[in-house]
Amino acid sequence: MKSNLNVIAVVLLVFILTVSCTKKITIEPDGDEQEGARNDVQAFYNIVDFGADSTGVGDSSPAFDAILSAAIGSKQIEIYIPSGRYRIEKRIVIDSTLFFGFNFHRGLIIRGVGQDVTELICDNNDGGLYFKGKTNLLSVTVRDMSIVANREGKGTAIEFDNVNPGDHHSRMLQVKDVLIRGEKHTTGYFQSGIKCYNAWYPSFERVEIAPRYGAGTENLFMDYGIFLEDSYSPLITSCYIWGKTDYGIFYRGNMKMPEDGIIDKTYIISANHGVYIDLKDYPQWSEPAFRLTNSHINYRQNGIFLKGVRQVTISDNLFYCQNKGGSIYLNNTDPISAYESIDVNCQYASDVIIANNHFTEPASPKRVAIAIGELSAFVSISNNHFNFDALCIRNESTSPSYASANVFGGKPDFRAGNQTKYEDVTGTLQKIEY
Repeated sequence: MKSNLNVIAVVLLVFILTVSCTKKITIEPDGDEQEGARNDVQAFYNIVDFGADSTGVGDSSPAFDAILSAAIGSKQIEIYIPSGRYRIEKRIVIDSTLFFGFNFHRGLIIRGVGQDVTELICDNNDGGLYFKGKTNLLSVTVRDMSIVANREGKGTAIEFDNVNPGDHHSRMLQVKDVLIRGEKHTTGYFQSGIKCYNAWYPSFERVEIAPRYGAGTENLFMDYGIFLEDSYSPLITSCYIWGKTDYGIFYRGNMKMPEDGIIDKTYIISANHGVYIDLKDYPQWSEPAFRLTNSHINYRQNGIFLKGVRQVTISDNLFYCQNKGGSIYLNNTDPISAYESIDVNCQYASDVIIANNHFTEPASPKRVAIAIGELSAFVSISNNHFNFDALCIRNESTSPSYASANVFGGKPDFRAGNQTKYEDVTGTLQKIEY
């Protein structure tokens, strides 16, 4: 009898657990919710279930359209893309009209299973994913996939553009563990990797962006690796942007006054301009602050360009320059460039700390490691290592700046007897050497 009771108890327990686990979770509609909108807490869609072709032969863009149609009104959407190659003959445009209501946040995740395991093949001239919004309440995450261009210099892999009415903590874009590349290193590249407008705290973690590279690509440049406009406090960490780009990271203000930002543990290789920050013209300032730390910058014209920025810290980075025309160390006979190459270009910057960086490798005579422009002020330069055959520090500001405890030289010694430590045009640079 006791045994029978135990069996009955087990059966009842299994029944209760089964019912509770399969019960659909719903919430009551808000008063402002449009009629007919779904109220699921979570809407999960596997793209293969909607007819996507994982072999890369058929066009998978209709499967995205079908999912977006099915998801209308959902507050939280996750689109799952299993392993495989998914070719899209048009850019996937995700409009905010998909998300009914503007009284609470909406969430969207597009997730694969890993770089080069899930591949989104962009067989069109516009690019990959475009998040186009009229709502201010949208959080987007793209992760764990490769976005691949099979055309030459066409489109943008990921683009985010939502309205910015001025309220805070909305309009979020996160990109994680995403590789943006061509079909091969000799075939295909995007015009731009990521473009982000009007985002609040956009973050990019372990994002890798590569145009074409190798023989025959000398004049093939992406426009931007990561482009940011009117976006508040971007975080870029553990990212790689390598190959020829005009701007590795471009951060500017247009209609708004963006502020703050961090770039950390990031490699930018072979860019004309590594990090280019253009926020405000004189005499306006953005709010503080900006950090570039623990990164490698390999550039041609500007390693980091600062305009309208204050309370800046540039520390523990490696700067090296691809402009080597006329290098004495290399006995280079190429023409000396018409432009200057500047590792840290303080065109309009104040309250700047430049510390513990390496400025190294043979260079053109037109290279300047740190340039303090006439509109800049209060730059502290300390404990840096300068080892190349050109000018280390140039000061054109009448406001005071300071250079102390820096090291000039190294092993191997790249100076070739042609290094100039200081060019103090105004005589206001205070120098303390050990």
